Amino acid sequence: MPRSSAPAAPRPPHALQDAVLAGIHETVFPGDPVHDTELPARDRLVACLRQLLAPAGTGEEARKTWATMHETYFAREPTEEARQAYLVIERRMRHRVEHWLSVLGDEGALPRGDNAQRAEFLLTLVNGLMLERSLPGAEALLTSETAPLFAAADSVLRGWDPCAVRHVSRPQV
Repeated sequence: MPRSSAPAAPRPPHALQDAVLAGIHETVFPGDPVHDTELPARDRLVACLRQLLAPAGTGEEARKTWATMHETYFAREPTEEARQAYLVIERRMRHRVEHWLSVLGDEGALPRGDNAQRAEFLLTLVNGLMLERSLPGAEALLTSETAPLFAAADSVLRGWDPCAVRHVSRPQV
């Protein structure tokens, strides 16, 4: 097989960063719930999503988290450094969710489909629940989070396609 004399295309900077973050994730979270096959796929996906919610905390801790986010991203135009830091966090979270969906797909628990779109849907829910954690509420936090988390997991695992429901195609970036 002849070798091409053209140099390999350089990897985008975020691709290398994403690869490094994925390796770190596997090292730091070796007991990732998605790999606990003694649990149903639905329970594993919800446990994974709860991992994303945990760092936000609850009550006063969650309010402090949102106050920091407001100050960093909303109160004034974010700096380029803040913007880039946010993009790294966003990519890392999306990569984690897509990884979980890929594992479930490889097991046959998730129909083939657009895992990027599914991840976007699940992250939208997680972001909303993070905000809700900072607000005063009448219900117990875990009780109020449980129903939407399981509803989202059920929707994704049954093959629901967010793009088809909205009758729009995913924007090309």
